[in-house]
Amino acid sequence: MASNGFLYGSTFLAFAFIYPDFLFYLFFVLPVRVKYLAWATWGIYILLFMNGTWMTRVLILAAVLNFLLFFHREIWQRIRHGHHHMTRKAAAAAAEPIMHRCTLCGITDRSHPQMEFRYCTRCTGALCYCLNHINAHQHR
Repeated sequence: MASNGFLYGSTFLAFAFIYPDFLFYLFFVLPVRVKYLAWATWGIYILLFMNGTWMTRVLILAAVLNFLLFFHREIWQRIRHGHHHMTRKAAAAAAEPIMHRCTLCGITDRSHPQMEFRYCTRCTGALCYCLNHINAHQHR
């Protein structure tokens, strides 16, 4: 018996392709990103395709072809230009200047992006310190 379940699944995969970082709350408590649910859906599709009947295989092919028919250009562009985009992004991140460097321990805002840095007003010059050392340093 044929149903629309796989067609609804292709709609879900399309939503996950467009908004991969959207959060669903399972049981209204557990936050799960939609991209992980989409990976699980693809895994279930593969298992059902390998172990299912011929009708199940046809329904899965129809759903996947529906998804690929709509998103084939974007998928092809991501495959083709993804490496170039990541290379450019890495080069741009490496070219950014280091804004803050702790005078005592030497950590930077690039090596520890979660760390906050402060400048001591009592020391001569613009000496930068991380939050671990701002209150414990000798004034110069």
